[in-house]
Formats: sequence, C-alpha cells, structure tokens
Amino acid sequence: MKLMLFLGSGISVPSGLPRAKEITDSLLNESWHLDEISFRPGPPRDHRDPTLDLQCFLKSLKAYADGYYALRGGQEANYEDIYYLVQQLRDDEQGRILNPAILDFLTGIKAKTEVMSERIPRNNPNHSSFLNMLIGTCTLIQCVVEQKLSTPREIKGLGLVEALASSPDIERLDICTLNHDVLVERFLTEHASAAQIDVTDGFGQAVGRSTVRRFDPRLLESDTKVRVFKLHGSIDWFMFADTEGPFCGIPTNGDPHRWQNEKGERLQNVFGGPVVLAGTYNKIINYGFGIIAEMHFWFHRLLKEHDTIAMCGYGWNDLGVNMRLTEWFNPRAKTRLCLMHESPEEVRQNPRSLMEKIYNDLVSSRRLIPIKKWMDRVTMQELLDSIPASN
Repeated sequence: MKLMLFLGSGISVPSGLPRAKEITDSLLNESWHLDEISFRPGPPRDHRDPTLDLQCFLKSLKAYADGYYALRGGQEANYEDIYYLVQQLRDDEQGRILNPAILDFLTGIKAKTEVMSERIPRNNPNHSSFLNMLIGTCTLIQCVVEQKLSTPREIKGLGLVEALASSPDIERLDICTLNHDVLVERFLTEHASAAQIDVTDGFGQAVGRSTVRRFDPRLLESDTKVRVFKLHGSIDWFMFADTEGPFCGIPTNGDPHRWQNEKGERLQNVFGGPVVLAGTYNKIINYGFGIIAEMHFWFHRLLKEHDTIAMCGYGWNDLGVNMRLTEWFNPRAKTRLCLMHESPEEVRQNPRSLMEKIYNDLVSSRRLIPIKKWMDRVTMQELLDSIPASN
C-alpha cells in the first residue's frame, strides 16, 4: 500500500526539543548577539549590537498580543503569534499588502519605537529605520528557532517511521512534515543503510568542491520509496547566491565562512537566518513562493494520490493546511485518516481545524480513525490493522 505520514512538532517532544512557549521564553529573555548577518547565543559584544532593542520590541508586541488573547480564550502569545504581527507591519511598510485594519496599531507602534529603531544600524540605506528594525526582528526569530531546534544527541519516539519505511507492505511512504527540526531526516539517514531504505528529500549530494547540497525538484520525481516534504521549511535550509543566481541548499559543514559552490567559490548567505516559515496566517501567502511553493505543489499532488494518511503531532492550527485536509475529506472521496493522538477530540474543539461540523460524521463512518496514543507508543501492525479496507 501507499501511505502518507503527516507529522507535526509534537513528535519531537520525546527527543527533548522545546515547545513553542520555551522557544518564546528563550527569544525574549536569553542572551543573543548579532554575528555578521545571523544571531547566535551569547551576550552582545558591543553597544552597536541591536539585539537588546529587538528583544525589547518583541516584548512590547507580545504584551499587545497577550491583551488581545485575554479577551478571546486567555491563551498566551508565543513566537509564532509575535512573528505574525511583525510580518503584517513589514508587509505594510514595504507596500506588499494594503491592510487598513492595522492603521492604528501601526501608527502607535511607530511612535513608541521611533527612538529605538533609529539606534539600530541599517544594512540598506533605502530602508526606513522602522523597516530595518522589522527585518532584523524577523531574522532574530528565525535564528533563535534554528538554534533551539538543533538536533539533540538522541532521537526518540520515531520507531514507527523506521518500521513503515522498511516494511515490504509499504510500497511508497511520503512523509509530509511541518517541523523545522531535522529529526526525521537524521533518523532516516542513520537507519537507511542498515535497513536498505532509499530516501530523498529533494536535495542532491554536494559535488566537486561544494560544501552545500543543492535543491533539485527532479529528485522528488524518482521511484525512491521514502520521500520527505517539509511544508514549513527547515533549520538547515539556507538561501545562497553565486554567479549563477540564488538557490536553496543544505550546508554539509557548520562553518558559514566556508560555504562554497562546486568551483570552490564562497557562497553568500542571502537572508542570514534559515528558510523557515514562522507566524500564523502569514504562512499561507508564503506557500506560493520559492522552495516552499515546491513543497506545497507536492502536498497538493500527494493528497490526490493518497487515500490514506497517518497523522501525529499536528495541532491543527495551520488554516491553509486544514483547508486542504478538509477538502481531501470530500464526501465522495474514499479517504481515511488515522489520527494518533492521546485526546483526538481536541481536533474537533479547535476552531482553526475546520472539523467541528464534520468530525463526528467522519469518526462514525470510519474515515477518521482515532488511535488514542502518541506515535511513539503505536506499533506498525497496530496502525495498519486500524485502517479499514478500501471500498
């Protein structure tokens, strides 16, 4: 059978990776400093470092978001919510999106941060001081996510992934993940040789004198049994530029000063931070650009090819993804979703999931099959036995 395995950040918890609240606390309160165009752990090195001002700006945005959420359920804002606010301000400042609804918010924030933003050194003289601060804030968030989600020493809870990848009963396993971390890729790489598992993530091998694996979408067209699609980017994806133009790649070493192409020429890191999508509703816009568009082209295509999805770790908070999934549940379709979740009814209760009106019908018709466990406690046989035979 063919199977799509859809994964969210919850699968990384057994390995000790932080949740959104922990990343937010680190972003706002731990020491970070600017190292050329990227932010790294440790206190600022001199008074020109903008990090403390950027953190102060982020704290003011969090207070604004917390006040809003206090009136609508009481949840505390995390770095994704804060990034969404920053992106709305940035889009307006750059004229990308006209949004009259944020005028008062924009005017107030600009007035409060005028002195602060003027202190931040400008890399581009054509940018206003406010826009410069917004760009720096986005990069800081992306770099903190990159650092906090770096792969731990031991990967736990992914035994089901290996079992499915190596099982002769699975002819094709397409793994779609919203995770920025690299646990799944590293786990599969470590087990691929021993279990003779063929895996592709769309990135070729570094050739010649290159220290970067270039993205090549043609690799995803191969007959490789296991394919990995990262819908929100990855902490090891970076945009580079050389004489042939920009491209997305995965460095094979950890030294940004020694990243080079096939000819041995030094590569320019375009954005500073990794290619990861942070925020909430702003992500939907980014689904149409660059390598992220390639991933979502494949996600759309795979939903047409697969009638069975096994899911774990996803909080159902991505509206764009949820719209695709509910469309996949078309009443005339013969699709089945096996949901590995200790409290699956939370999906129905989440208004962003779009499942409130159809959840019970899907469960009663056995098109949504709750398995009341997290993936790390589910065996392959248990998962396969739960899937009803196709009509």
